[in-house]
Amino acid sequence: MLDDIKSIIDTRRSNPPVAQVRRQTFLYPSSASIEWTDEHGVLRKHGACLRQQWYRFLRYPEDPGEVSARISRIRDLGDVISEMYVQDFKNAGIYVADEVSLFMDDIRVSGRFDIMIKDPYTAPKPPGAPEPKDMIGIEVKSIGGYHKIKGPILTTRDTPLKPIVEHVLQSMLYLHYYSQWGLTRWSLLYVNRENMDDRYHTLIFQPDGSIRIVNESGVFDWTHITIQGIKDRYRALWKHIEDETIPPRDYDLQYSNTKICSMYARDEFLKTDKATVERGLRKVRKIKGIKEIQPISWNSDDIPLIVKGDQACQWCNFAKTCWSDTPDAKNEENKVAALKEQPKASEPQADADFV
Repeated sequence: MLDDIKSIIDTRRSNPPVAQVRRQTFLYPSSASIEWTDEHGVLRKHGACLRQQWYRFLRYPEDPGEVSARISRIRDLGDVISEMYVQDFKNAGIYVADEVSLFMDDIRVSGRFDIMIKDPYTAPKPPGAPEPKDMIGIEVKSIGGYHKIKGPILTTRDTPLKPIVEHVLQSMLYLHYYSQWGLTRWSLLYVNRENMDDRYHTLIFQPDGSIRIVNESGVFDWTHITIQGIKDRYRALWKHIEDETIPPRDYDLQYSNTKICSMYARDEFLKTDKATVERGLRKVRKIKGIKEIQPISWNSDDIPLIVKGDQACQWCNFAKTCWSDTPDAKNEENKVAALKEQPKASEPQADADFV
């Protein structure tokens, strides 16, 4: 009987009888991304894939599947945890606002931040009102599992205390927007869902638009991540949307052997994956009948040296379309309709007054 009840409520949550459909007309801070060239001359990317966002904006059909009841509950739990901290900040007398909408006209990005508080050490005492320079933005992220909390919450010998890049990109947009009124700090608050352990990472802009991160381990700069670089990616996506040209893929479903060998040469694989690549190279030497082969020289993709790709592709709801022979094939009527609905830069902004 209890199994039946579980099935009933799980099915209703994961497959509701009336689905909510929301037409996208803006881009969102959660889809921020960045690209840069590292010290090896390799183009690196973090954040949302432009092609995935292009598919979503133009309403391409997503791959079959549904969000499980468990994942749906985890998402709802994140909202509960955020509300709990809102109440904590209210009880402490430093609450200013929460869930306030904003709109960035220059890149047509619409968002809503989690919480705004006042600095208890610099803000005037009531009834005095704090100025923006005395406020701090808070973005709450609830995470769980050993591998997820390593870095944001837990430090290990090989993993320093640091926030997740995608969350930094999102928060940089909020900080940049409110900096026009004098706000200078935005904090990422990570909460472990399993034991409610939490850590703060405070973001501060440098003069060149790059980000400085301050946490209990110290201060470090991510000079390769800039607000201009984030904006450039949004503008590139809008260009593809307006021109109806499909963006290139940002990530790989399966790495080519050339890329695998390059990553191996730069020692980018963990111990287990590195051993798998080495076994593959030994097989190549045997097949080719040679004693030694430089990893970078093996470029045949007939047999991958290791079955591995980017997680962004593994979890993408458009992966089947993206990696098909016709990645831009879609009902043209829907595509044209979506383009007609896109907002123009001259449209009035949403309610984004500083609170």
